[in-house]
Amino acid sequence: MKNLIKLTAVLTVVAVVLGVLLGWGGERRPVVTAQALPCVEMGEQLVCFDGQPAGDMRCENVDPSTVLCTRS
Repeated sequence: MKNLIKLTAVLTVVAVVLGVLLGWGGERRPVVTAQALPCVEMGEQLVCFDGQPAGDMRCENVDPSTVLCTRS
């Protein structure tokens, strides 16, 4: 009876360890949450803000028709 209990305990531990290793080693996908940037058209250019458009902002041209402004 003692041997059966020991064997059951060993098999349980081995099953748990294998389950953790297989679950941990699997491919993980990164989680990304994104929100649309608030943008305003100013003439020929589209000006987009990363965050609230207030205070000190640092702006740079992303392409000829788009400007991205971020907090400094």
